Amino acid sequence: MKRLIPFIVFLCVASNAYGGTLVWKTSKAEAVSAAISGGKKILLLAGRETCGNCSYMKNTVSESTSPPIQSLIQEKFVLWFCDVDSSTEWNTYAIGLGSFYLPLICCIDPNNPDNYLDRTTGVQSPDEFYARLLAIAGPPQDLKGDFDGNGRLGLEDVIGILQILSGIRSK
Repeated sequence: MKRLIPFIVFLCVASNAYGGTLVWKTSKAEAVSAAISGGKKILLLAGRETCGNCSYMKNTVSESTSPPIQSLIQEKFVLWFCDVDSSTEWNTYAIGLGSFYLPLICCIDPNNPDNYLDRTTGVQSPDEFYARLLAIAGPPQDLKGDFDGNGRLGLEDVIGILQILSGIRSK
């Protein structure tokens, strides 16, 4: 049993940490089509590949497993990255902003794709971004390792599982 516990702890924490890299659509039509067929919303990130803020939101925050942004996105959203230097498809979502910091981030209903449900710009912390996505799409259905059911993976989940395995509590 002593050898099994570290392995179980690893599985609980790592089950979502090594998920696949997110796939980003590159056109509005592609994102709308995929979102409609998948019953999902669209998450638009308009920016530049060379922009530090854009790269952070796209490759670090969106891929986060704690909070579980990556799994929430995979279940509830189709991702669309729109390069602001090579496309104008993002312009509709920036109307009224004036000048703003990149990236432009919008949640979009694919059945009404010319309007956004939520819009923000610039860098957000993982917790802030997760809360924003939850408000639009709701919590993920099945978060592996989320023992206490709070929609996040954390030390509390590991402790709860270990307590049951060691006989300290029954559930």
